[in-house]
Amino acid sequence: MKSQLSNVEVEPVPVEEDELLNRKVVSADVKENVIDENENILPKTSTSRLEELQDKADDVQLVPSNNYDIGLIKELFCTAEQIEKFVHHGPIAYPTKFPKDALPKSFPRTLFHIAMPNGEKIPRDWLTWSETKNALYCFPCRLFSKMPETHRSALFLPTGYSKPKDNKWKKLYEKISHHQSSSGHKMCYVEWRRLEENLRDNTTINFLLNDNIKTEVERWRQILRRVLDVILFLG
Repeated sequence: MKSQLSNVEVEPVPVEEDELLNRKVVSADVKENVIDENENILPKTSTSRLEELQDKADDVQLVPSNNYDIGLIKELFCTAEQIEKFVHHGPIAYPTKFPKDALPKSFPRTLFHIAMPNGEKIPRDWLTWSETKNALYCFPCRLFSKMPETHRSALFLPTGYSKPKDNKWKKLYEKISHHQSSSGHKMCYVEWRRLEENLRDNTTINFLLNDNIKTEVERWRQILRRVLDVILFLG
């Protein structure tokens, strides 16, 4: 009897193709539901996921990470974070085109250099142009000056020295020369270069504070390890 049963060939039960497809669909749904429960972020279909991402992208306003246009500073007095950020990057490059004045006359690019008696040209590295405000600024005075608004020239006001309506660009020669020789500008220029050097040497207040925090964290981490070693030993 046993030998007869062993010789009997058992045919596999046929499985319909639709049934196999249904099993795959069910397993896919189960897998998707598990992912949804664990992550709680994935939708049930790829289409709804794309729609969700699109909605989120429409709500987010992208801000350029490398936007260091000094005309974007709205406050009269700059914060320490703003000063460090702009000094770390430095003045942005001059644009290829400048607006014309009321005559109209082109912007005098010779303002960006000082002509020495021996013919040498020294750049006025403290002058910067804002494409946002279409205006000229004194970079160090705009960042470091603590003067009240009534005592400031247009070169370090939030609006900057913009395109003149009734004046000429030519008047800038006198304004810039007078501003450069002022004691307030010289002090701001020295502060700018000193902070720039400190940032290069990593000796700013923020850097020192962060360094102290890291040291303190490491010290407490070592203390915690010793406490855990004692607890394990006593256990």
